[in-house]
Amino acid sequence: LGRLRAFSTTYTNEYLASHGYVVCMLNGVEDFPPDNRPAYHGQVTREIDFYHYIEKFLTDSLKISNGVSGLMGFSGGGFSQFIAPMNSNAFQAVALLESGIFLDGDLFEIVSAHPYYNPKEFNTPLLFFYNKHRFQKNVSSQRFFDLNTPEKYLILFNDSTQHHWDFATEGTIASLFLNTRTEKVSTNQIDTFKKLNGIVLKFFNQYLKRQNDLGLVKNKATIIEPSDNP
Repeated sequence: LGRLRAFSTTYTNEYLASHGYVVCMLNGVEDFPPDNRPAYHGQVTREIDFYHYIEKFLTDSLKISNGVSGLMGFSGGGFSQFIAPMNSNAFQAVALLESGIFLDGDLFEIVSAHPYYNPKEFNTPLLFFYNKHRFQKNVSSQRFFDLNTPEKYLILFNDSTQHHWDFATEGTIASLFLNTRTEKVSTNQIDTFKKLNGIVLKFFNQYLKRQNDLGLVKNKATIIEPSDNP
């Protein structure tokens, strides 16, 4: 479950759906700027209400989820997915693709002022992807490690050419069709995005399907080099 950023999560949504997952994304929501704090908090709450509604619908009406569901989001479209588990134990896993939830500055202060925000109540397994260079420069790692859950995974890609949109469908489209990058940058981006989606699938398989061990170290950063990619 998550919030659709138009095109951004399309590839990952389709990848998960092709491996046996029902993917439901909220679309057409208001997009209030975070500096309009009351309106923005209201939007986040409505998104969280949607996740609960769909989870109940999939379980009670369609009989397909058995009360087991995960949340996923990219960039600024991943804030409500992060806050939802702080107010409920209805979700069993959260995957965030370079979400700005831990960024230094005003944005974090606004998002963390939401009434549900409480890192000590975050007990859900979390998979968090980021570019290593941007993470070290712009992100407070302590906010990640302060989360109460013992099941948290931090994946950092050590590639200085990696753009924020390379965590989404747009980056792969640019690499494949726009001819604005060198061959090496395009190859690294495509390989890294494949690696990212494979890890997301393994993460949800472990915590939603109980199929396998993710094989990553908990509660510390895992650094992935471009040469590590398949």
